[in-house]
Amino acid sequence: MKSAVIAKLKQSPIPFILLYDIDDITSSEDILTSITSQGFQLVNYDDSIAFRYFFEKNFREKPDCNVKLVLKVTGYHSYIPYDIESSFYNITLSLKELFPGLSYSILKELDSELYDRLYRVYKYTGRSLSQRETLDFILKNLFGIYTETINKFTDLIKALIDFYYENDSLPQVVSDYLTDLLMCKEDFKEYPVKKLLEGADSFFDYLQGQWEIFVKGLTSTLPIKSAVDFSHKDIKIYLGGLFDEGYLTPVRSDNIDNLPSWVHRGILIDELGQLKANYNNLLGRLYDTLDNITSYKDWLQAAKDWAEILLIYNDERIQGRLDEKAFISISDMLNSRFRTWLFDNYNLLPSLSYARAPVMVHHIPWYINYRMGKDATQKAALIVVDGMALDDWLIISRYLNRNSSCRFEEKLCFAWIPTITSISRQAIFSGQIPRYFGKTIFSTSEDERHWKKFWAERGIRPDAIYYMRGIKHFNENGLRDIVENPKAKILGFVVNMIDDMVHGQQMLRAGLHQNLRLWMEKEGFKKFLQTLLERNFDVYITSDHGHVSSVGQGNLREGLAVDRAADRVRIYEQGKNYETALKRYKAYKWAGYGLPEEYNYIISDGCYSYGKDNEKNLTHGGISIEEVVVPFIHIRKEE
Repeated sequence: MKSAVIAKLKQSPIPFILLYDIDDITSSEDILTSITSQGFQLVNYDDSIAFRYFFEKNFREKPDCNVKLVLKVTGYHSYIPYDIESSFYNITLSLKELFPGLSYSILKELDSELYDRLYRVYKYTGRSLSQRETLDFILKNLFGIYTETINKFTDLIKALIDFYYENDSLPQVVSDYLTDLLMCKEDFKEYPVKKLLEGADSFFDYLQGQWEIFVKGLTSTLPIKSAVDFSHKDIKIYLGGLFDEGYLTPVRSDNIDNLPSWVHRGILIDELGQLKANYNNLLGRLYDTLDNITSYKDWLQAAKDWAEILLIYNDERIQGRLDEKAFISISDMLNSRFRTWLFDNYNLLPSLSYARAPVMVHHIPWYINYRMGKDATQKAALIVVDGMALDDWLIISRYLNRNSSCRFEEKLCFAWIPTITSISRQAIFSGQIPRYFGKTIFSTSEDERHWKKFWAERGIRPDAIYYMRGIKHFNENGLRDIVENPKAKILGFVVNMIDDMVHGQQMLRAGLHQNLRLWMEKEGFKKFLQTLLERNFDVYITSDHGHVSSVGQGNLREGLAVDRAADRVRIYEQGKNYETALKRYKAYKWAGYGLPEEYNYIISDGCYSYGKDNEKNLTHGGISIEEVVVPFIHIRKEE
C-alpha cells in the first residue's frame, strides 16, 4: 500500500499537494516514514491561520526545491479556504478505493497501522465481502485466529497466548465480533470471554489470578479448581516463557514438596533470588529489543523493561547482588541508541494516529474526546502527575492493584522535547504542538485557559469544564467542590507531589521510590480515584515528563533555565551565542522539531546536567528514555 500512496503523491506536477486523506490512512508509521523518505513533508491541517504562518515561514520565505509539501486534510467536511485549495494540487485517498471488496464500515474501525498489512494479504476478486465475511478475513489473515479451531476454553487460552505474544489488543470491532461468536457456543457461556479479549493486560491479569487459584488447589484439602487447566499439554508448554518474560509472576506456596516439578517455575521460593532472575531476564530482553528496533512501539517496550530494571536495581533488599557493569552498559547503550533514533524519527510522531492511544502527549485531549464519543461516555477526568517517570507509575499501579478494584488500560506515549513542564504540560492541556504557543513557552499559567478552550471548541458548556493544579494530598480547598459539582463533565488536574519529591530528593531514585510508597499508603490518591469512578468519570492519568539520575558537569549561567530540576537544558534566543555550551560542556543542539523557531535548545549529553561538578541529582529537560517516555493510563471501575 505504501507504493500505491507514493504513486498518488508523485502524480502532482507541483511541489504543493493538498491531500484529502478521508480515512486518515497516512497516519500509520510505515506509510508516514515512506512518504518522508521520498522527499515529501506532510503537515496536518488544523486551522488556516496556523497553517498560513507555517507556510509563509517555511516555504514562501525560504523555498526548498527538494521538499514537496503535503497538506493533509482528514474527513469529508473540513473547510479549506479557496486560495489554499486552488494553489495546491488536489489528491484524494480513501479506503473504498484501496479495498473495494471489503466492508467499509468495518475498515473504518481499524487502526491505520493495520492497513498496510491488510493491503499485502488482500486480493480483490470482484466480489464484495459482507461485514461478517470481512471480520472473518481479518481475524484469519491479520491475526492468525481461526474460530473454527476454538471449540473449548483451553483452545481459546492457547490461541490468545499466541496472539498476545505478538499483539497488545484486537481492534474493538473485531473483539466484539469474536466475543459474540464464542458466546453463542455453550462451552464458553460460563467464562469471561469479553474480559479476555479486552487486551493483553486484561488477559494476563486473568491468567495470573487463575494461576494463583490453580496452585492453591494443588495444596488445599478443599475442592478448589481454576478455570484454566494449566496441566493441559497445550497450556503447560507456555509456562516457562510466561514466567521468564514477566507475563506471569510466581506465587507463594508453603507446600512446594508436594507439588509437581513443572509447577515449581511458578512458585516463589526465594524472593531475592527471583528478583535477581527477573533482573537478568529483563536485561537480556532489553538487549534483544535494542538490536531489533523497527518502530516507535519497540522503544515503548524498551522503556517499560527499563523501568522494571530500575525498580529492581534500586530495591534496597538486593543492592550489591546485581551485575553493576551490565546495568551501566545497558544504560549507556539504551540512551545512545534512543538519542540517534529520536534525531531521525521524532519529527514523524506528531502526525501518527491517536485512535488506539496517544503517541505524543499533545494527542491526549484528542484521544479522550474520541473515546468519549466512541464509548458514549459523558464525563472524563485527566490527572497530570507532574514529573512522574514510568518506574514511579509502576509503584503507584502495584499499590492500586493490591488495594483497589480499579481496572487499568496502560499505554505509553512520548513527551515533548525538551522535557520541561512549561512545554510538555502545556501541550497536554492545549492539544497543540509547542510551535503554536511560542509566546507562553516558559509559563504554565495558560494551562487552564488552553484546557477550557479545547473542550469548549468540542461543544462542552464552559460551566462543565474545570481545572485545578497544586494538588499534593487530595484534601486541598476546592477540590471536593469540583468533583461533587453535578454540572462538572470535564476535569483537569495537576498533581505536584512527585515533582516536589524530585526537587528535594537527596537519596536519588531509591529514596524517591520509598517516599512514593509512603505517599501512596496515606491513600489520598486511591480515595480520590475511587470518588471520581463512583461519580461515573472515566479517569485518565499521565505525566508531562519523567526524570533521570544525573551528574553535574559545572554550572552554566547563560541561556534560559526554566527551573533547577530541569537542569539538563539551556534555551537560547535566536541570535544569542550558544557555542560556550557546546565547547565547554558535554552537550548538543536539539533539532527543535515542533518547537518555536525563536530559540535554540542545548541539551546535556549522556547522564550529565548543568549543575555543580559531580553533584548527583534527579533532573529532567533532556532526551533520555526515562524523561521522554511517560505513562498514559485509562482507569475504569471494575464491573
